[in-house]
Amino acid sequence: MLDSLLFLSASCAVAPSTTARIRSHKSVGTLQEWALQDTAATYTVGDGERRVTFWNSLATEHPALRHASVETLLNRAALLGLTVGPEPKLLGSAQRIDDGRWSGTVDGHVRTINAASEGRLAS
Repeated sequence: MLDSLLFLSASCAVAPSTTARIRSHKSVGTLQEWALQDTAATYTVGDGERRVTFWNSLATEHPALRHASVETLLNRAALLGLTVGPEPKLLGSAQRIDDGRWSGTVDGHVRTINAASEGRLAS
């Protein structure tokens, strides 16, 4: 009988209950919400229609958000009522030209742009 009790006790400890798994899933969502509320403004620049949020950088640099897609983060931020924007279009393979302009690709097309101002996100 003692052997049976020990086996039963050990098997209960190994298999997590459904309630525990649901709680664990909810806590991951809560951690993501807290992370978004705490950091989204840091990765957001601009105003109105020109507001953008650097979602890929945010997700890459914050452990609680690392496995979420940009679309998921944007939707969750909207549900939380956060003031954020879409991911900006980025100039890929960017190179500064001798006259001060920048050349690179956007959505597969070569673009040359004049920069009115330049900046970097705080690290």
